Amino acid sequence: MDTHVPADPTIGHNSRTELDATTKALIEQAVKDALDPELIAAQLTEDEKDALKRLRDLNDAFDRWEKSLGFALDASGNPTKVRNPIRTEGDAKKTTTFTGQLKALSSAADKRRKVEKGRYDAAGKAAHAFFNSQLIGPADEKVAILEGALTEYTRHKIAEERLKAQRLADEQAAAARTVEAAAQKAGSAELMEQAGVLADRAEQSQSRADGANANLGRVTGTFGGTSSAVTVWDFKILDEGMFLGAVLRGDLPREFLTINEGAIRTAIRRKANPLRDQEKHGLRIFDDVRASVR
Repeated sequence: MDTHVPADPTIGHNSRTELDATTKALIEQAVKDALDPELIAAQLTEDEKDALKRLRDLNDAFDRWEKSLGFALDASGNPTKVRNPIRTEGDAKKTTTFTGQLKALSSAADKRRKVEKGRYDAAGKAAHAFFNSQLIGPADEKVAILEGALTEYTRHKIAEERLKAQRLADEQAAAARTVEAAAQKAGSAELMEQAGVLADRAEQSQSRADGANANLGRVTGTFGGTSSAVTVWDFKILDEGMFLGAVLRGDLPREFLTINEGAIRTAIRRKANPLRDQEKHGLRIFDDVRASVR
């Protein structure tokens, strides 16, 4: 009895429907059009035409607001670009209303921006995830392992090559001195010439022993590719107190320290912060007033 069951063409990889060339071309063009920056900008300009008109009106109103306050005059009585301050409650009320209108327009536009941007972010994230998870990530993971193994080998090779070159340089230099001494004793120009050749070889070997890591650690792959020794400078703080002191004294560049403004602002916003309204440890924390329209 034949129990063989033919493979179901709808199972596994075979279930994927192949698209004809025309359909593929239409899909590709639709995707390109959907992601075309110029088409996106043109569509948004059309969709946001009312908001753009509203902003133009508010810009005109802003110019009128500045003119209503006037500008300070210079010594010759000519207006400068320095705007006069708000002096009356009436002007402050008008300014508050006007500010609220601009903030409302900006806030509403930002909400629509997030919606529009989200559509393209999803496509970007899909492409990013595909390449990182399917190609770049797996390849880089293996590269890290392989280069780690090569790094260990390269360090060993450089040490061996440097030692071998130094040993050869020492031997050639010793031979050059021996031949030179014999040449001087015998008064032989021929021996003196040989001593010079040996001295040149010793110098070349010494140059290799003192040479760059890249030259000593280079490995050429069997089927292409070259592994080179790359010198990477790194650092480690051995004594934090000593390090900070050196920076403050000017022994090290001031740029080596970066003030964490975010951490400071978070700390001083706490109502129970003991540092408020004090000057301690070279830090002054104080309150400031700024207008904010809701």
